[in-house]
Amino acid sequence: MPATRPFCDSTPILADTDAIRARLAVDGYLFLRGLLPRAVVMDLRAQTLAAAAAGGWLAPGHPVDAAIADPAAACVDPEPSYLAVLAAIYRLEALHALQHHPALLGLFERLFGEAVLPRPRLIPRCFFPQQPAHVTAPHQDYPYVQGTTEVYTLWTPLGDCPAEMGALQVAEGSHRNGVLDFRISQHPATALEVADPLDGAWVGGDFAAGDVVLFHSLTVHRGAPNLSRQLRQSVDFRYQRASDPITPASCEPFVTALGWEEIYRGWQSDALKYYWRRPSTRHVPYDMIYFERRDARAFDLAESGDPAARFVLLRITQNDPDPAKRARAQALLDRLQVAPVAP
Repeated sequence: MPATRPFCDSTPILADTDAIRARLAVDGYLFLRGLLPRAVVMDLRAQTLAAAAAGGWLAPGHPVDAAIADPAAACVDPEPSYLAVLAAIYRLEALHALQHHPALLGLFERLFGEAVLPRPRLIPRCFFPQQPAHVTAPHQDYPYVQGTTEVYTLWTPLGDCPAEMGALQVAEGSHRNGVLDFRISQHPATALEVADPLDGAWVGGDFAAGDVVLFHSLTVHRGAPNLSRQLRQSVDFRYQRASDPITPASCEPFVTALGWEEIYRGWQSDALKYYWRRPSTRHVPYDMIYFERRDARAFDLAESGDPAARFVLLRITQNDPDPAKRARAQALLDRLQVAPVAP
């Protein structure tokens, strides 16, 4: 993994709207300390860890808030054992409320100079420790999020996250070159890995609960290996101008097995339910070109017996609307699972 430089801390210029806009335009990211109240983040952390414990992810004999993972339970998205716990986390009202925290909405309203639309398709992430094969590969968000390139992801860990726990890193200035060439990633969360190593551009560092990094949809970013014993939990929130278009897919839950009514069941407030359904919201179709290229490459890899295609094939079987394509992916998955291990 290429070496990193420290984040440029933009907290000292946070009150200067022109300055943070200028820095974001040049660097493609902003790192801000203590933007969110620590107590709010830690309360959500307690709820997500309770779901992890109920799913059998935590090692027995330790307090739940220590987040010590059980290595035997290690799993990744989109495996069913992972999605079961993720679904429980996705139902948490506090998770969705954090995306709408006034500190976050106020920041983006200043950056945009107009009303902000938090994208409903937020993503909680959980990474088991000591799983080097499952480190999030360098990628750009735009091929996934679409609608407009002016979408910004805000990443924050749920709890303190020193660099050795797998804190997020970004490639400074990488948003200025459009959509970059990619290859199939062996990491389940990304699928499309930027081919350019971007040596010399990477920045990163330690996070405390409440620290955030936000970045442009074309800014390349990646995870680092989780070298601790703890489960690393984080959230991805995405924001855009309310006047910009959005794809229908970005208005659906990330956990595709859940509908919004099921997610909302038991919530104490109706304030955040279906907030994006307004006459002024403009929808544009999703361009499948990136995923058609991804899937074609995955089929080629799988036909040659390469297990790197496994997670793409899993996503095809779970999400693709074409039954023939799903059947082909399942057949190739079955073949990969029974293929003999090379000596």
